[in-house]
Amino acid sequence: MEFNRDISLAPRGRMVPKQIRTKDGMKQGEEFEADIILAATKCGKVIRSYWIPEWGNNPGRWSGFATGEEPTAWQHWPKHPDAA
Repeated sequence: MEFNRDISLAPRGRMVPKQIRTKDGMKQGEEFEADIILAATKCGKVIRSYWIPEWGNNPGRWSGFATGEEPTAWQHWPKHPDAA
């Protein structure tokens, strides 16, 4: 598998339906499910990372990177060969 240098193509995740327990019973809601990637850093390391979406005053960013920094390249996280 090759690294991709176009970080805009990296998968960031999606909203998925979820049952949420409230004082009034179960309610249908949504939760962010991040996609995990292998990310290359500017200092020469490869780390496990995922997108942390914007929340409140915090802008979105990649896990393991400071706000405003991005991986220099990325690759899909490998899946088990028997996974569906």
